[in-house]
Amino acid sequence: MSPLLGLLGFGGGIRKKGAPLSVTGGTVTTVGSNTVHTFLSSGSLVVEGGPSSGIVMDVLVVGGGGAAYFGGGGGAPVVVAARTVTPGTYTMTVGAGGASPSANGSQSISWASEPIAITVNGGGGGPTSGVPGNAGSVGYPGGNTPASPVSAPGTSYGGYTGSAASRPFADYYRSAGGAGANSGNLPDRQAPGGSGFQSNIDGGNYYYGGGGGGACNTYTATAGSGGLGGGGGGGSTPGPDGAGTAGSGDTNGRNPGTPGVNTPSFPGGSGGANTGGGGGGNAGSGGSGIIILSYATP
Repeated sequence: MSPLLGLLGFGGGIRKKGAPLSVTGGTVTTVGSNTVHTFLSSGSLVVEGGPSSGIVMDVLVVGGGGAAYFGGGGGAPVVVAARTVTPGTYTMTVGAGGASPSANGSQSISWASEPIAITVNGGGGGPTSGVPGNAGSVGYPGGNTPASPVSAPGTSYGGYTGSAASRPFADYYRSAGGAGANSGNLPDRQAPGGSGFQSNIDGGNYYYGGGGGGACNTYTATAGSGGLGGGGGGGSTPGPDGAGTAGSGDTNGRNPGTPGVNTPSFPGGSGGANTGGGGGGNAGSGGSGIIILSYATP
């Protein structure tokens, strides 16, 4: 019998190939030879067809940023990892930013309830004390150590304290938030938020998890700027000795952190949406998190 007759089903039957791969969920883009799914809010990832052994996905998971109080809010931890994903429907939970003074950001969780799950905590809320010189809040409550828990294998960036206020008349300067990638323990007199982690997983080369800037109310000085990764700027206070200057929000994240405001109540700016950026002191809210998946386009 000829091979052609076999393919047509005469004697040998039709040879069937596996179903083509179909992946849906989030916002889908193409970056070079990769397909990218970006979850700006919680949703489902649906994988159908493809090899039964699954496909390898690179993933970036960022928790929600912490809200500020007197000090800046902590930028969220950032986790990068690779996972082999088999056909199925998976829950992606994107953490909200802290929405009230000193509130921690919420967790972001990819592949919830699955063995390959990655859980990333939110940034720590800003310190409630106005004591001068205190270090800023941490990216993950519990100390200046890398964020946890994280499902292995994966690399975690985050959980460090921010810079302390060190200007003259320091009791009027508030500490800055920590960051999702480095310590941020900078001897900067204006207490900027610590820098976050930079990723090009979706072609944007954005920073994530910047700390919020510290506030000041010395009437003539500049509050801390938001850290790289959507950190909100610190607020400042105008007064009889001149006008203070509010801290700028960071513009290097997926969305910018907003600047602080120069009013008697010196409110801080908010962390940028989907950056995990911390809110600026005083009382700026944290930015929401994000989940991004990337795999070779079949």
